[in-house]
Amino acid sequence: GVSTAIYVTGGQGAFCFEDFWASEDGRQWYCMCQKVPWGGRLEPGLCVVPTKYEQLVVVGGIVPGIHLRVERDLWISKDAGSSWQQVATPDWEPRSCPL
Repeated sequence: GVSTAIYVTGGQGAFCFEDFWASEDGRQWYCMCQKVPWGGRLEPGLCVVPTKYEQLVVVGGIVPGIHLRVERDLWISKDAGSSWQQVATPDWEPRSCPL
């Protein structure tokens, strides 16, 4: 089976998309979710759980608008980004581009 994947969500600058994409090879892409539950974000953190390429974590980022708002929410997916569940809001400070 497939053991690697590439994922894309969010954006930077003037574009802040709400979709979530995946690819096994970087050539053919699949829209896993057309509208993520956290909405459009600038610079969200995106991590893959080691040894489980289909399990993902998205955290924080900036909500665009007249007054930019940095978030600290945490979301997990167990199916390569098709569905998402929000985890209890962590106690850490809001952040963008977390690693």
